[in-house]
Formats: sequence, structure tokens, C-alpha cells
Amino acid sequence: MEAPSSTRASIDFELLQPTSSTSNFFNLEPDSNTTQRLRPRTHDSTSQHNTTTLATDTPIQRSLNTDQLPPRNPNPQPTHHLLTTPPHHLQPDPNHPVAMSIPGLGQFTPAPQPTPSTTRQIPLRPLAEYRFEVPRSNTTPPLTIRLTSGTAQRDGTELAQNRVYSFPRGTRARLVSYTGGMLEVTGEVVAERVVGYERAEESPEVGVLNLHFALEELRAAGRRRENGGFVGNRGGRGVVPGPRVMVCGEAGCGKTSVVRTLAALATRGGGQPIVGNVDPREGMLALPGTVSAAVFGTVMDVEDPAGGVGVSGTPSSGPSAVPVKLPMVYYFGRERVAEDVGLWRDLVGKLGSSVRAKFAADEVVREAGLVLDTPAATIAKGDVDVLVHAVNEFAGGFWRQDWIVIVG
Repeated sequence: MEAPSSTRASIDFELLQPTSSTSNFFNLEPDSNTTQRLRPRTHDSTSQHNTTTLATDTPIQRSLNTDQLPPRNPNPQPTHHLLTTPPHHLQPDPNHPVAMSIPGLGQFTPAPQPTPSTTRQIPLRPLAEYRFEVPRSNTTPPLTIRLTSGTAQRDGTELAQNRVYSFPRGTRARLVSYTGGMLEVTGEVVAERVVGYERAEESPEVGVLNLHFALEELRAAGRRRENGGFVGNRGGRGVVPGPRVMVCGEAGCGKTSVVRTLAALATRGGGQPIVGNVDPREGMLALPGTVSAAVFGTVMDVEDPAGGVGVSGTPSSGPSAVPVKLPMVYYFGRERVAEDVGLWRDLVGKLGSSVRAKFAADEVVREAGLVLDTPAATIAKGDVDVLVHAVNEFAGGFWRQDWIVIVG
């Protein structure tokens, strides 16, 4: 029997249609325990939605707002967990739309743009020079140079083709090509330029080469002598001493580069000359503020900022790419000779005695001779006295082949 109408109440509901733009938050599958999702209809005279009548005693489960549900998939994929009624804390609030958060969204960094290449080709004509200076900044990478064709050298030490040479920060150098060549340079520089000459006679390298050939003739003449020769400290006959060359000049004239070139060319010819330095401003194989001398029997390090005569060429700096040198060093402790002339004279006298002792004990070294770098000097009387003292200390009384080269 039907219950009286007074005991029943009818409520209008509107069927909610899912929209295709709703994200698929949950994969809902119908089951027997899930009732149709309904929402009470707002009694508005303008509403045209379909309605249905549902008795108040029909159980209605709490469910998601169907506005947030995706369209039903006709071929649903099986899931491990079937969620019919999500927990309360997962139910979205209709008044606050759900915002999706994707890791990395909004933090996209565009790919770095490729930096312009700093590699350039430097052609060198015969006897041309490539001069460069590497920045002193710690963040600046070393300058790399590769000889792709021809020949090139740094202060008499030849570069090998297709080998990459790395010049660290603060390096100031020049590369000279006797026959012409091509350099591949990569990196930043403070300054760089190519110096060429219209005629070979204008190049300073021609004068250095002529001096080297003249010294080689003197060394060869000493080897060809059949009679006589140098009488050593112990009375035995020995090899005639080789030429002694002292290079002089003003500050910045390039006398140190001449000394390195003469030493490197003699070494390439098989000689083992002694290279000395009595200028405390530029330490040779030692720190500045010293006077030193060493036997150069191997090639010099091209990549050394000091051109192969820096501290990196000694055993104290650790492993080296080239054989190290063992210098005789005396500490002066001052930058200029004029600050303590008396002490400088004493140290130069001791260094000269060490050089003479080395010549007396080693015939190969005695045959190659000496190349000496001196302090910067002018025509002032005090500077001339310094040079005269160096000549007297390194002469030793048995040399007859003395050369004084003035660079200017």
C-alpha cells in the first residue's frame, strides 16, 4: 500500500554532465554500492535542466562534485586500487579550483648561447714575429698556440708541429719564424701583434743568428786544435775554453731574450754552456733578488712564463716536462745593485769562483763557454763600474775569447 502523500517528500535534482576539460584525477568504476551522483537543484524559473525525483529515505553517499570528474572512458584500463569515494581531505573545493604543480615548471632556464670562437689563424712570413701578452686574471684560461705548418721558435727553442702549447696567465713572449709558418691561436690576450720586416737585414734575429754562428766557429776552432790547449788546475791538458759572452744594455732593450736565444741555440747544437745572471731584478732559475748560474745541457721549457729560465725549471717546482737545471744561487735580497753595491760585489765574486771551478772540472761545459746576463746599465760611471767588476770576476785569467755584446 502506498504511503500517504503527507509522509513523502520529493526533491528536485539536476543531473550533472561531466565536461571534457576536467582532469582525470580518479579512475572511477561503477559498482553496486555507488549511487548516482546528484546535486539538489536550485529552484530557478529559468533553469531548463532535466530533473528527477528521489525519495528522502534513499541513501545518498558523499561524493565528488561531478564538475571535477572526467568523461567516462568506454575502455577503462585496469587499476590496482579502485577508489569509489575519495577521502575527505582529497575532495576538491568547488570554490577553489585545483592547481597542478609540475616540477620545474616556471623554472626553465634557456640553453646558453654559444660564445663566439676565439680561435684565429696567424700567418707568419719569414723572420716575422708574433708578440702576445696573456692576461693576469685568475679566471682567464691559458692561451693555447698550435703550429700547423712551417717553423716557429721561442727564444731559440723550436716548437713542434701540431702540438698544442699552453701559455699561463701573465706570459709575455714572442714567437719567431725563420722560414714562415701558420699559427692557430685560441684564447684571450691583453695585446697581440705581428711584426714583419721588408728586408731580412732589418730583423734583429739576423744579428742574433750571426752572433751564434760566430760563437760556434770559435767553439769548433778550439776542438780542431791539435797542440797546446788549456792547462787545468791539476796540470793536465784539456779542451780550449769556449767563448765568454757578456750581454749589456739598458732596461727593456731585450738583452735577456738574447741571452736565452744564444743559450738555446748552443744547446740545440749539442753544447752545454753555462748561463749566468747577475741582475737581481730578474732571477734566473731562482726568485728575484738573487744572482745565479747553471749549466744548460737540455732544451728550455717553451711554456714557462719566464721563457725556460724561471723557477719551474728547477727540481724545487716538482715534475717538469723538460729536464730540470741545477743552478748555483746566491741571495742578494734587494732589487737594484745600487741599494748595496758592496754586498753585490761579494756575491758576484763568489758566483764567479763557482763558475771557474765548474769549467775546470767539466771539459764539455768548458768547451761551450759562458753567456752572462748583466744589470741594466747606461753610460753613467756607476753602471760602468758594475760591468767592469763582472768582467774581472768571470775572466779567471785563462780566457782569451771574451765578447761584450751591447743591445740597444
